[in-house]
Amino acid sequence: MNNLVSIIIPVYNIEKYISKCVESVINQSYKYLEIILVDDGSTDDSNNICQCYAKKDNRIKVIQQNNSGVSSARNKGLACAKGDYVMFVDGDDVIDVKIIELMMEETSSDNKTTTLVACASTKYRDNLGQKYGNGKSIYFNREEAIKDCLYMKNTSNAPWAKLIPSKIAKSIKFNPKITIAEDLDYIYKILQKIDNEVFINSSLYYYRIAPGSAMTKPFTERRMDGFIATKGIVSHALQKKDDRIIEAAKFRHFAEAFFVLSSIGGEQREYRKQYNIACDEFNKYRFSVIANKEAPKKFRLLAVLSIINIKLAIYLSKLRIRKKV
Repeated sequence: MNNLVSIIIPVYNIEKYISKCVESVINQSYKYLEIILVDDGSTDDSNNICQCYAKKDNRIKVIQQNNSGVSSARNKGLACAKGDYVMFVDGDDVIDVKIIELMMEETSSDNKTTTLVACASTKYRDNLGQKYGNGKSIYFNREEAIKDCLYMKNTSNAPWAKLIPSKIAKSIKFNPKITIAEDLDYIYKILQKIDNEVFINSSLYYYRIAPGSAMTKPFTERRMDGFIATKGIVSHALQKKDDRIIEAAKFRHFAEAFFVLSSIGGEQREYRKQYNIACDEFNKYRFSVIANKEAPKKFRLLAVLSIINIKLAIYLSKLRIRKKV
């Protein structure tokens, strides 16, 4: 018996991209799909495009709601999902034609074992470009999966590029009060409930970085949501009393503090309170990061440089990140 996979796609004012996204989903080599398009109150032609696809393919269901944000849209999709597995796809992204087939091959046939399957992803603009990775699979137990995510190594913080057992995906809701890093908040909670993870080292998911995305916008107070989310992860890890997870959580919070400080940049006068809060947390955990051999080297170097001059360290690290984006 073939397992049904629910694909949840939040849609908001992406008339230029939604067709390419939907086409990549309906053309999957794995055909047992439920495709849920959640229109989050679009004011452009996105909903009409979705409705047209629903008329052509009976696997597609279109749900409309007033504009409430991506977390609310994903929650609405989860509530309606009937599949054995759930996959999230952003409406301006594209997936490889075999992503679901390859992920389903890695799922456990043992009903007692809960396996999450993830894959590599790569950013794109108009052309998909080159694939990355050797195509081999990496296997993690629960602790290894959590650490891998928090250290930002293989598994991304995003909910997309993952095949999640439905019983787990539906048991956790996205927090609509968190507008940045709501992904990390959700995925961290998901990873607490799995038995193991399989990571396919091949870029089967293509994500678009739009000019208006949170990754490219200047600092706003909403940027502190991610900071609050990672601080909550540290608190949760401390309660669990697992030293290795605690160190990973401290690193991730340190990294988020850096992202906040980097985003504020020259606007320190306007956002002095937020800058000081992030700076305090950055300083609080930098020695922990320096001593943590599992932390990425570039962040350990950042922590060392910050002892000499924190503003210079952030400036140099920001330049390095810009070159990669």
